[in-house]
Amino acid sequence: MDNNEKYVMISRVGVARAALEGVFDVENTSKPLNREIAIFGDSRTAMCHTIAATAYATENYGYAFWACALSGKAFCPYINNFGVGGDTTAQMLARIKPVVDSAADIVLFMGGTNDRTGGMSVADTKRNIIAIVRRLTKAGKIVIVANDTPRFGDKALTPSQQVDHEAVRDWITDELSDITPVVDTYSRISQDDLHDSLHPNPKGAYKIGSAFAQALTKYSKLPVDLPVDSTDTFSAFNITGSLVANPLMSGAATISTASVNPQEGSVISTGFKGAGSSFTGVTTQWSKEAYEGGESQVITFSGVPTTAGAYLAFSPTSAFQLPSLAVGDVLSFMAGVDVLDKVSGILGVTAELVVTKPIGGTLYYRDGDKYQDPYTITSDKLSISLETQRYTVDGTETAIVPRISVYFAKDVAQDSIVKIRQLAVRKQVA
Repeated sequence: MDNNEKYVMISRVGVARAALEGVFDVENTSKPLNREIAIFGDSRTAMCHTIAATAYATENYGYAFWACALSGKAFCPYINNFGVGGDTTAQMLARIKPVVDSAADIVLFMGGTNDRTGGMSVADTKRNIIAIVRRLTKAGKIVIVANDTPRFGDKALTPSQQVDHEAVRDWITDELSDITPVVDTYSRISQDDLHDSLHPNPKGAYKIGSAFAQALTKYSKLPVDLPVDSTDTFSAFNITGSLVANPLMSGAATISTASVNPQEGSVISTGFKGAGSSFTGVTTQWSKEAYEGGESQVITFSGVPTTAGAYLAFSPTSAFQLPSLAVGDVLSFMAGVDVLDKVSGILGVTAELVVTKPIGGTLYYRDGDKYQDPYTITSDKLSISLETQRYTVDGTETAIVPRISVYFAKDVAQDSIVKIRQLAVRKQVA
């Protein structure tokens, strides 16, 4: 088969299906994959998002948050969360059509643990997973499959169920990987990574998400649209420019806000402010640090929080320019964040777009929502890209505020540094 014949076949069957049929290398494809991913599975997938009347968020104890944040090249809207608690692979296959119909080019899939407690055979699970992969790839999607996670304690499997669980794990790793991308999540997880012996806490979600992130970077090429120059601000000629002034956070002014207990000499980026809540026992040192193309706001935390729910919020001082918005505009808030948490005292770092309306109160669009007390995030050095769930303007807004919030574990000594950079709110253009 020559190249022209391959390209004709690819146009007919779609990139992912062509890859399965051995005529195309998905890792080297020039097809422009979109950044939007979907997630498909059971309760471990369902817990990746919060969908409430006033909050739309990725959760930091969900693997999708970490997959996107660590790769810097993916976005998972809550409408693309196809996780249902308790589902077996048979039940997932029966409800696959919305996944097929989603706009996502890439689907992250993890499932099978409920098959073991649901009386299904290994052969049943294999057939269902193969059918899921076939159906999605036929629709032109790349399916990245996790080889599941272990179970412990009161969620542990019987000896015979455990044998089956490991058999499916090995089959995914050794054989399914021949036809679709596979990531090893099973070997990464210990009981300490689960909050109830089955579902991940933030550390477990980080480990699962980092496995998916490594795979995502092979296929997703477009990164989060973080600003890279100071002129990247909204205008009639730059309609997707940052609606927040000073996107590269230049300048330095003395910070004197008492609520953050700043140490002497603390300086803050021009046009920004910090506010602390329940901050008893915590002190901060604020400084600036250059990085390629801009500056970071560096915040060093010390002391011991003595009150539950302690957090710091970092946001612009100037009012958001509501006249720049039109009904139907779609907004998201994005920022780059680096975390050096030497003692694992940080419960979460969250990007939030806070929308105030006269009717309906305050709405929150978040990435890495808050925390799962008392579980802290990983103590690994992090460099992540945050991007909130998207808000559609309806013209009734009285205020829109982007902010980065950092949450702390009570009674844990802080020896942590958070660096915030490249902060913007953008209009999303289809």
